[in-house]
Amino acid sequence: IKKYLFIMFGYLFILNNIYVLNPFGEVTFIDVGQGDSIYIRLPYDKGTILLDSFNTNIDYLQSLGVYDIDVIFITHYDIDHISSLEEVCTKFNVKMLVGSYYDEEFRKSNVLGLVEEVKYFKAGDELCINGYVFNCLYPFNKTNDLNDNSLVLKVKFAELTYLFTGDISVSSETKLMNYYPDLNIDVLKVAHHGSNTSSSKEFIDYITPKYSIISAGKDNIYNHPNSEVYKLLESTTTVYKTMENGNISFYFNYDKTIIKTYK
Repeated sequence: IKKYLFIMFGYLFILNNIYVLNPFGEVTFIDVGQGDSIYIRLPYDKGTILLDSFNTNIDYLQSLGVYDIDVIFITHYDIDHISSLEEVCTKFNVKMLVGSYYDEEFRKSNVLGLVEEVKYFKAGDELCINGYVFNCLYPFNKTNDLNDNSLVLKVKFAELTYLFTGDISVSSETKLMNYYPDLNIDVLKVAHHGSNTSSSKEFIDYITPKYSIISAGKDNIYNHPNSEVYKLLESTTTVYKTMENGNISFYFNYDKTIIKTYK
């Protein structure tokens, strides 16, 4: 009996500490339909981060046994990026919210009172989470377009550098090219769900991504991604679409990344 009890308790210990023991982290572009939500877990469970919060991302978080979220970055306060934010901040222990310095809707949100700390980011700001640095590249100043007040974040996990672009437009992409002379990216979160307002040929040629991720809903009314944008990306990068691939996960440790997709 003692032997079986020992095995049972050992199994329960491993089950309860599976992420603490796991040397791999993950960046998962969650299949949330016509919106954005990206889940990041650092190796050995050293940090849990969410980028935007739309729709069914709560189901995914709960399926992983997530209780605490260290940081939620909100690129901008459009409904397709924040529809489940209040529920997430209610159901999970969220320590910090980070939004765009120039996003007035974010500043007025009632959700800010549900978290321990709030930060407002603009170009040049950064946040280090257990050795991983999230660099804010944009915005530089306030614009009249909510999409162009989006946070643009760059971070490196293992051998790949990621760029998260919110819903910025071509004009913002031009500003990024003018300001950052060596913006080489491996994984691009395609701006504005693959709309033709973003992802100019000049920008894609400039950042030279290896992988492009489009988060969009099946048969959406906007016809995202735009066919010309998709053709451009497909000609130069490996493209993944949540509407077809489901969840798109990059599992990484210190020097290696494994890509998996699953419904």
